[in-house]
Amino acid sequence: MGRDNLNSHTLALVASIRCPDFLSSKLHKISPIKNGTWRLTDIAQTTEGISTATLTCTIPEKEWDRAIQSFSEKIDSALSKQSHSQPDTIPHSQPFSIPEYDLMFSVRGSDDTDSLPEEPIIDVTRSIRVIHSGHKSTHRPDKNKSFPIEIIVDAGWAFGTGTHPSTVCALMALEHLESQNLLNSRCRVLDMGTGTGILAIAAAIMGAGEVVAVDIDPEALQSARKNTLANKVHHKVRVISAQEWERVSKSEHHDNTFDICLANLTPSVAARLMPSISACLKHNGYLILAGFKNGAVATASSMLAKQGLQQMEQFEHRGWGAIVATRIQILKVHQHG
Repeated sequence: MGRDNLNSHTLALVASIRCPDFLSSKLHKISPIKNGTWRLTDIAQTTEGISTATLTCTIPEKEWDRAIQSFSEKIDSALSKQSHSQPDTIPHSQPFSIPEYDLMFSVRGSDDTDSLPEEPIIDVTRSIRVIHSGHKSTHRPDKNKSFPIEIIVDAGWAFGTGTHPSTVCALMALEHLESQNLLNSRCRVLDMGTGTGILAIAAAIMGAGEVVAVDIDPEALQSARKNTLANKVHHKVRVISAQEWERVSKSEHHDNTFDICLANLTPSVAARLMPSISACLKHNGYLILAGFKNGAVATASSMLAKQGLQQMEQFEHRGWGAIVATRIQILKVHQHG
C-alpha cells in the first residue's frame, strides 16, 4: 500500500455541517480538543431555518479519530438537549429529506490546499491506483496487469484521495460487486456523502450506467465535479447537493430505484440517513456501508437489519470496516391440504 497520510504538510481537520439555525448558533461553544481547537471559519443560511457551517482544527493525524468522535458527540448532545427543551423547534424529516443535521469530515492542507503529497501515485487496492492531480502515471491501465483502474483525484483533501482506510474498505466492497458482474450499463448507483467523488468515479469506471453523487459541502461538490471531468465519467456521474437531492428524490420518486447504494459516512450521520438511503435501494439491490471501526461491526449490522437489510460480506483494513448488505428475502411457506 502507498502512504495513508500527507505528513510532509500541515493538515487541518475540517467539519462541514448542515443544521437548524439554533444548532449552528452553538457551534462557537464547541470546547477545545487536546492539541488543537475547533475554529468556525464559515457559516451561511441556505434555506429558511437551515444553515451550513465549516469548522477547522489543526491536530496530528493520530488525533483525528478521537476529534471526530468528540465533535459528533457534542453535536448530538446539543441537539438532544434542544429537542427535550423545545421539541417544536426540531424539523420533522420527510421520507427522503435530509434529517435534523448532516455532518461530514475531511482533511485538507491548512496552509496550501493545492499542495501535493510526496507520493503522487498510490496503490489503493489490488486493482485500483490513485493519481493525484498534477501528476501523470507511467503505468497505463491494462486489463492484464495488476492495476486496470487508475483514478485521477484532486489531492487537496486527504480523505478524498482514496487512502483513508474507510474509503479503501468501500473500494474493496465495490471490487467484490464488480467481480460478481453487478456493475454494468443497466446499474444505477447512489453515492451518499461523495466527498471528492472517488467512490462514484470508481463505480462509473467499473461499468455502472448511472451514478448520483450527493454531498452537503459546496467545496466537496466542486472537487467531485472536477474529478469526474478529469476521469472522463462526467456523462455518467451526476453530482448534486443535499438540497438538490431533497428536491430530486421527491420529484423523481427515487424509492426502490438504485441497484447499489454507497454510504461511506460517520456512524451518527449513517444512522440518520439510513432509512432514506435504504428506501432508495431496489429489493434485489446492494448497500455498501463504510466509515466505522471494526469494533462497531455488530452495531452497523444491527442498524442495517432495522431497515430490512442483511449483511452478506465484510471487508477490513487498518482497523476500519465495510459491509455489503442486501434486502432480506422473506419466504412464504404454503401449506397444502
